[in-house]
Amino acid sequence: MWGMAKGIVTVAEEQVCYVLRLGERDPRPLQLVGGAALIWTVLRSGPTSTRQLLEELSEAVGIEKDALRGDVEEVLGDLELRGLVTFQTSTGSGEVSSGREPT
Repeated sequence: MWGMAKGIVTVAEEQVCYVLRLGERDPRPLQLVGGAALIWTVLRSGPTSTRQLLEELSEAVGIEKDALRGDVEEVLGDLELRGLVTFQTSTGSGEVSSGREPT
C-alpha cells in the first residue's frame, strides 16, 4: 500500500498541493499541480494500492486506468525518491515490509 511518509506537512489549495518533509536540513516545499496534486489528494485520505489509486483517478478524470498507469507510476516513483511516500506490503504473518506491489 502507498502512503504518506512520516513527518510530512501538506497545504492543499484548489488544484495545487504544497508538500514539506519536516526535519530536512534545508526544507523547501514541493509544489504539486494537476495530476500530481490529484494523486497526493488521494494519498492523503489514507494508504492505498496502485490499483485503488488508478481506479479513483480514472473515475475523477474520465480516463482509462491503463492510460494513466505510466504517469501515475512515474509520479509515485518521484515522490518515493524524495522521501514523501512509502510503499509497504503486509506479509501473511501480519508483518509489514517495504517493497513494491505487482503492477
